[in-house]
Amino acid sequence: MGCLAHGSNAAAITRAQMNNRKQARPRMSGLIMIEVLVSLVLVLLGILGLVGLQARAIQGETESYQRTQALVLLRAMVDSIEAHRQAATCFGSITTSTGTPYVGTGGTVPTLCTATGIAATDQGALDAMSAWSDMVSGAGEAAGGSSLGAMINGVGCVSLDLGATASTPDMYTVAVAWQGLSDLPAATPANDASAGEKNAAACGGSTLFGSAARRRVVWTTIELAKLRS
Repeated sequence: MGCLAHGSNAAAITRAQMNNRKQARPRMSGLIMIEVLVSLVLVLLGILGLVGLQARAIQGETESYQRTQALVLLRAMVDSIEAHRQAATCFGSITTSTGTPYVGTGGTVPTLCTATGIAATDQGALDAMSAWSDMVSGAGEAAGGSSLGAMINGVGCVSLDLGATASTPDMYTVAVAWQGLSDLPAATPANDASAGEKNAAACGGSTLFGSAARRRVVWTTIELAKLRS
């Protein structure tokens, strides 16, 4: 009888162990599923982070590229003013304190120049301004009817501060503005800035870029001595 009891206990223990194993299997499967889901979430978060990082990198690259183009175009206008110095005053009459008018995207190119009274000389200045307007607006490369050869909504401005006397150099402020891809603090000239610099900071007006926070602008001021006749 003792042997039979011992055998019965062993069988009961074996059944209990089997039951415990059967119950443990679903629990283990559930834990594995949770681990898999957590791993997937972590992988997805990593992918989203990489996508966001890549988007920011592309945005930064585009902003840098546009600024480089603007600086090249800025130098091109300075060279044109110096090359047409006899009719230079024709370049400096296109921008006011409101940042308008301007040349480039949606702008207006001057059609009248009487700086020297010599038709060929004056027309040369007008042609240079027209060519610069095309470059700033990106007209050299187009697709689907849109100009793509320069910055987004690129515009150019030139202001003139006439010298007080016949021997005082004239001051030309050249600016190139375009639309950025994100909001940044608006360009603000110093308190003692010249009228030309204030005009440059407003280049493009108040509506072209959607907001002042999207306006990107670079400018430079040059002195041009008056030529004696």
